[in-house]
Amino acid sequence: MGRLDGKVAIITGAGRGIGRAMARRFAAEGAKLAVTSFTPATIEALADELNAQHGAGTALAIRCDVGEEAEIRQAVARTVAAFGTIDIACNNAFELASAAKTVLGTQVADFHRQMVTGPLAALHMMQAVYPLMEGRDGRILNFGSAAAIEGTMGMAPYNMAKEAIRGLTRTAAREWGDKRITVNALMPVALTESFQRALDQGLAQVAPSPIPRMGDLDDDIVPVALFLVSPEARYVTGYSYFADGGLKMDAGR
Repeated sequence: MGRLDGKVAIITGAGRGIGRAMARRFAAEGAKLAVTSFTPATIEALADELNAQHGAGTALAIRCDVGEEAEIRQAVARTVAAFGTIDIACNNAFELASAAKTVLGTQVADFHRQMVTGPLAALHMMQAVYPLMEGRDGRILNFGSAAAIEGTMGMAPYNMAKEAIRGLTRTAAREWGDKRITVNALMPVALTESFQRALDQGLAQVAPSPIPRMGDLDDDIVPVALFLVSPEARYVTGYSYFADGGLKMDAGR
């Protein structure tokens, strides 16, 4: 029996990286899944893989630009039509365009796309799934960033958007706790494809941490995500969880 048997999850940005790794693990734990991405080919391949491994009807691929509220609501509606409800929402998608800007060099246009695909996308998803989760032990998992907490230089738009997500997470956790909905944020450090591109472009660096390696998606990051969306986490809400090898242990106090 899987830890997510009978649960329905929607995961944004599921075509690669953390989103894809979560989808694979959640399906293995018994969940039905709507996997969304701006790029249809990636999620269609993922849905085919999951349906082949875990049975037809396990996964539904939905093309969704999370920067458009109407598309988020359509994705939620399609998920409900296919599976009946939504128990888990993972707001993982985030566009990195124009992420590298100094404070003095930042214009509104530089971070607009990150704001609409980050905190506003999470807000719209949370509003859309709330009626489905109210009183039903809903789980919402948002994604922050250690770089934003550190205030990494030259990343002003990215840092602003990621910290806004954490503020939204804490507020919803307080407002929805008595509705049996938990809302938490995960702060992963792993060598994803996006992080590798940032390294190659000089937009990121690997900082030293007590555990001297990058996190593995399957073995280090996804197990924390799985706990936060599982029934075992019913008394955990409003927190930022750092799966980062101890990199930001002071921020986690």
